[in-house]
Amino acid sequence: MTSRATLRDCLPYGEDGFVLPVALLVLVVLTMVSVTGLYTARSDYRAAEATRQAAVALAAADAGAARTVALWAQAVPALPVPGDSVVVDWQDLPDGSRYRSVVRRAPVGAGETPVNRVLVHTTAVVRPPWSARRTVVTVVEVSGSGSLCCEAAVKVQSGLRISGARRLDPNSGVSGTDVVPPAWGAAPCPGAPADLPGVVTSDATAIETRRGGVVTGSPPIQEDTTVADADFTDFGSTTYAALAGMADVTFTRDTRLRDRVRPVAFGSMCITWSNTNWGSPTDPDGPCGDYAPIVHVAGDLTLQGRGEGQGILLVDGDLLIDDEFEYYGLVIVQGRLRLTGPGRIFGGVLVRGGAGGGSRSEVTSGGRIEYSSCAVLRALEGIPGLTPGAGAAAATERSWFEVVG
Repeated sequence: MTSRATLRDCLPYGEDGFVLPVALLVLVVLTMVSVTGLYTARSDYRAAEATRQAAVALAAADAGAARTVALWAQAVPALPVPGDSVVVDWQDLPDGSRYRSVVRRAPVGAGETPVNRVLVHTTAVVRPPWSARRTVVTVVEVSGSGSLCCEAAVKVQSGLRISGARRLDPNSGVSGTDVVPPAWGAAPCPGAPADLPGVVTSDATAIETRRGGVVTGSPPIQEDTTVADADFTDFGSTTYAALAGMADVTFTRDTRLRDRVRPVAFGSMCITWSNTNWGSPTDPDGPCGDYAPIVHVAGDLTLQGRGEGQGILLVDGDLLIDDEFEYYGLVIVQGRLRLTGPGRIFGGVLVRGGAGGGSRSEVTSGGRIEYSSCAVLRALEGIPGLTPGAGAAAATERSWFEVVG
């Protein structure tokens, strides 16, 4: 008996077996299209995000450079010597980005005059994952004599000798570490502390230490060959003569005061018309605690015995501080300074050393100068044009460009 073969029986596969491979092929194609689309979208997103972060990093670098220029007096209290650099370490911006600036000063050849033009290399990175990084270079012009105080605990044009009363006496010297005077305890101070060089000088070889005399700071001694007479008479926003014209106390000739400079009060009233009352820095809560006069001496000044004062002290000639006298604030001496122990100065000191800096100054026998931004800024408070932060070195942004690569 024979059977009749149908067309379906002659096909190698049934209809069901043909549809399945086609369906699988379509799924594979659709999957590949989807994966390709996702990969492309992800690549585009990453490219767009990288572009955005690069733009943010460039803006952050520009903002960091602008902030460095705007806060020049705090960020760069003293210009680096020619050929050297100063680092303003990583700082945070409000959006979480960070920047770091390196201030570079061009070297000069023999016989060339250094210029106060520097390059500020500012590198910024965006917040985590910190992958985007951009660098800009800003050309900055800095005025040569625009700073009243302070570039260091002591800025001196003349030579300076620091010597102890005995070998290894740890109390004789100059310190650029920013301190709050011990008598002021935890009292609030205007501004954040910032360590400075111990000494800024026109000639580092003219700074001598012996018999335990020490100089500390960041760095201990910094040479600036541009230091000149004008740095002690012209402060940009004001002058030495203008400060002398605002003096609360004036001595018109050479003056010697022994055991006489001390606060004078009647009950809770500070007697400010006494020319030997220069405030009470060791009793900041007393009647004369807020009295910080400008004192001008048109000649030499000698301070001996016990005594204290605060504010701004201007001396046209030489200044001798002996015995246990303590001064808090800003001291500007046109002649030479001689500080013997256990005398103390908390604040900042500028010593011209006479015309051309020809007279050597001394810190001896346990005398000590300690930089205190707190004491300086308190001395400047309330003086027109010299409020805290004013009188700082002028820095003008000239141009900037991006470093690629």
